[in-house]
Amino acid sequence: MSWLRALKGTARSGLTVERRRLEPAGAARGALGLALVVGFSLALFGPAVAVSSAFGAFQAAIATFQRSWRPRPTLALASGA
Repeated sequence: MSWLRALKGTARSGLTVERRRLEPAGAARGALGLALVVGFSLALFGPAVAVSSAFGAFQAAIATFQRSWRPRPTLALASGA
């Protein structure tokens, strides 16, 4: 396979939109969890810690909601990169 064909295949797969069934209950659970973490840290520690907590909660959500067989610590590290 030439590099031009590989580049074309990569670009096509990167621009493909995946159509999946929506999961509103999972999204609501994630939003509620994030709101609890941010609200708690904002009330007790201030905005700087709340932002840091929100980023940590986002990383945990990325690692938790993936439907794959890959190890979750790897996903958590990759989401922070």
